[in-house]
Amino acid sequence: MDEAALLDILGNENRRNILKLLSLRPFYVTEISERLHVAPKAVISHLGMLERAGIIQFFVDERRRKYFHIADNLLLEIQISPFSYGVESANDARDEPTVAEFPTPIGEIQIKTNSLADVAETLDSLRRANRELMGAQRRVQELINEVMERGARKIDAISRDFVEYDILSLLLTGPKTANQLSAGLAIPGQILVERLRNLEKRGKIKRMDARTYWLAR
Repeated sequence: MDEAALLDILGNENRRNILKLLSLRPFYVTEISERLHVAPKAVISHLGMLERAGIIQFFVDERRRKYFHIADNLLLEIQISPFSYGVESANDARDEPTVAEFPTPIGEIQIKTNSLADVAETLDSLRRANRELMGAQRRVQELINEVMERGARKIDAISRDFVEYDILSLLLTGPKTANQLSAGLAIPGQILVERLRNLEKRGKIKRMDARTYWLAR
């Protein structure tokens, strides 16, 4: 996709918030609308843009509800430096014939700059190594997705509602304060405190300190 179009899509706060929600689990339009306090018509418009960009996909459940989720194996990298600008996808890197599962050690690349041709050759070697690195990142992301899916199944087995499910899913990424959980899940503080209290009482989460929660063993 065109860089400018992609950055424009991700530049919208509502679309970014939708992606934050979808990183937890699949959501349908009404859920997204209620969580983010955005009109359903606007949510549908945002989802359409994200879907056309290949960032999200959907499936339909037995009740004919359309659930949206982030596209499988999606990994985007925005590169901005004094000499480069652009957006790369690990999915694109996968199709390159030079991609290896593990990247070429940087120490093995000879940095030659005696002539302009040497500079071009060295840059070509470094770009190949970068594509290989993108391939390795994609493989790591696939493993993260696999482990997260296993975690999601465990969370599904112990959650009493979607709010608990989302709290536990966000805690999979590391310890969080109540404020961080409230902001990340778009859940009112009073509802969140009640769910945190119940999860703590049932031994599903614990406090690392007065404000920070984490998953209990």
